[in-house]
Order: sequence, then C-alpha cells, then structure tokens
Amino acid sequence: MLAKFLAKIVAPLIGNNSHHVRNSHEFATEVRDMIIADGECLVSFDVVSLFTNVPIPLAMLAVMTRLRTDNLEDRTLLSCEDIEEGLRLCLNATCFAFQGAFYQQVFGTAMGSPISVVIANVVMETIEEEALATFMHPPRYWKRYVDDTFGIIAAEQFHPFLDHLNGIEESIQFTLERENEGRIAFLDVEVSRDKEGGMKTNVYRKPTHTNRYLSFWSAHPIEHKKAVVRSLKHRAEALVSDPLRLQDEMNFIKDGLRYNSYPPWMVKWKPTQKPKEITPTIATVILPYVPGLSDTLKRMLTDHGIKVYPKPHTTLRSLLSHPVENQATEPKGVVYLIPCGDCEGVYIGETGRALKTRLKEHRRDVAAKDASKTALSKHSAVCNHRVAFENVRILERETDLTKRLFLETLHIHKHRECVNNKEQCTYFPTVYNNLI
Repeated sequence: MLAKFLAKIVAPLIGNNSHHVRNSHEFATEVRDMIIADGECLVSFDVVSLFTNVPIPLAMLAVMTRLRTDNLEDRTLLSCEDIEEGLRLCLNATCFAFQGAFYQQVFGTAMGSPISVVIANVVMETIEEEALATFMHPPRYWKRYVDDTFGIIAAEQFHPFLDHLNGIEESIQFTLERENEGRIAFLDVEVSRDKEGGMKTNVYRKPTHTNRYLSFWSAHPIEHKKAVVRSLKHRAEALVSDPLRLQDEMNFIKDGLRYNSYPPWMVKWKPTQKPKEITPTIATVILPYVPGLSDTLKRMLTDHGIKVYPKPHTTLRSLLSHPVENQATEPKGVVYLIPCGDCEGVYIGETGRALKTRLKEHRRDVAAKDASKTALSKHSAVCNHRVAFENVRILERETDLTKRLFLETLHIHKHRECVNNKEQCTYFPTVYNNLI
C-alpha cells in the first residue's frame, strides 16, 4: 500500500521530456513524418534486466532532486523528507522466501512493486539525458518507453554511442539492435524504410506469436470478447500506414478471430455507431460472472441506474497465485497427525484448507479448554494433557476430490466400527466416541 501511494506522488515527475513516448500509437504517428538521410540507420537499444539492476542511491538522488523543484504541495501534504523516508523503506525492504529460508534483495528494485516502474523510469531519464548531452554526435531522433529505445543515428556513430551509454552507469548496460533489411521493431510497431527515404509502420508480432486470444466460448462477459475484436481493429488502424497492408492486417485478424471461435457477426467490421443514451449512474457494483445469470442481472440493475462490472471468478491469477514456495510451507488438502505431549494418544484429522489455518483453530480450542469443539480439545481439557503442536506430521496429501471423499468415508466407517464394538479407535486412539 505504501509503494502504491508513493508511486502516485512520484509518477508526475516522469515523462516530461521530449524523449518520452506514451504508447505505440503516438510513436507510429510521429515517426511516419520523418525522413531518413543518407548514412543514417535505425537502431534500438534495450537495457539488460533493468529492474534488478537499478542502483538505489542513484534512484533516490534523482527522485529527490526532482521533488525539491516540483510543486509537491499540489498533490500531497507530505514533505520531501517524509517521501524520502518512505521510498527508502519500500526500496530497501524487499524480502522473499526460497526453500524455507528468507532473503533480502540488496540491489535493484523489486519485480512487481508499483514503485519499481516509476523509479526505473526516473533512472532511465537521468541516464539518457546525460548520455545525449555529453556525446559529440548524439542520435538525431531518440524515443524511449521504459527500457526500450528507438533512435536514428549516423551509421558510424552507433557503436561509439553504445559504448558511451554503457559507461554512464556500471549496473545499467544496453544491448544494440540494428535495422535488418531496412526494418526494425519498437514496441509492437515495425518501422521500415521506403524508397524515397520516408518511413512506414506496420503491426509487429514476435516469432513466438500463436494467434491465441480470449476464446469466444470462455466464461467471460460478451463485452470482454467485443473488446478483443475492437482493440485488434483499432491497433491495426493506428499502426499500419499503408492502406494495402492495412487490408492484409484486417484479414489476418479475421483469421485469428475465427481460429478462436468468434462468430461471423463479431468478425465482420461495422462502422462506428453513435453512442447510446446513458442512464445516470447512482451506484456501481462488481459481480462474479456466471454465464446467463450475470447478463440478466446486469440488465435489471442497469435499468435502475446501477452500473455493473462483471468479473470472471476463475483467472490465471487465481489458479497460479500460490508459488511453489507457498505450497511447500503452507500445504493444503492433507491428512495430518497431532500427538499428545503427555501420553501415547494421537489425533488424526483432515482438512482441505491450509494446514496452518486448521492448526490455528486447534490451538485456540485447546487454549480455551472447549471440549465441545473437537476430540483433540476434549482430550486436552478432560485429561489436562499438553498437545504437542510442534510435532505435527502430514500423513497423506489429497490429490483430488475423489481421494478426499474416500479418506473421509474410510475414517468415519472405521471410527463407527470401533464405537459399535466399544473398542479404542485405531484411527483416533485418543477418542472413543463423539469424534465425528
């Protein structure tokens, strides 16, 4: 939260020089009007692992120098000293876990932190301004988006300029890509020369592009699927300068959409329609998207002035949000054993949640001496025995729902047999009844 808050304060400091480019549309529009002179070439410079190589002292110096000359009071009541202290905390408190051990990142900025992009941009602006001001024959044209740059420079100067760039800051090193057969890529724009020395632009796709977009049959609102079609069309219209190539690009997009099961009525290009009258919004709500139900509910709420934003409840983030490290330290879906510290009794339980969450509940019940909660808390309360939580063991991991149901059924069946036969339960030795 602190990093996100500080990022909003520092963000207005970047993008204010003539070398900054906001997006590929702006770049394509500007570069089409340029003429390449004889002896000039198109080049692209890229930084090697920018975020993990940003020097924190340089970043802090650059940010604070700009803050002290900026109208800071227009967007925050914090002083420069307060912001500096917050930035130091965010940039120097980067910790992570690996194989059960905790580490601190001692150099560079954290990947994924909201403040990292802003800090990296500040550092890149500082380096580029110094490099362009101190080189005898700098590029005639220079545009940058974070760590990707595009330039037009004399052919005999691009290698000396690369050496000059890499000498500004030891940790920030650039690689060079020169035009190939008159073509070079920057962002998702392919820039090419024409015979008259002008430049044309087209959509650039990496060799690994698979033409895979959001499937039409996926459980997403229809608005999301329309947005896929609309964004592909708008990108083509914005980036392709040649009308003939624009038609080829549109046909390529249509083939890709058909490959992703989009029906003809969505693939067919329609003229831009006039915006419909919008009902005044009195409230907004975000709802999980359920095919059929959410669409009906949205229409009902919209008629009453309630803006509905459907949100798919199953996403890649929800499926992949728990890295391997968390799976190792916070197991889920297990059969576990908790021994008694004062006798040979053990408690065997099963949970589909995180084991640490279930153990926290056991600790609370035992501490409260609540015999009505579980057999474990009853045993501890009645016998006044200590529970050895430090010796918890995982007996089995559940691989799927079928196995989980099988284990639950097996435990219940075995326990009931023991209760009916008035025997000590071999699955739950500390309890004779009232386990389930």
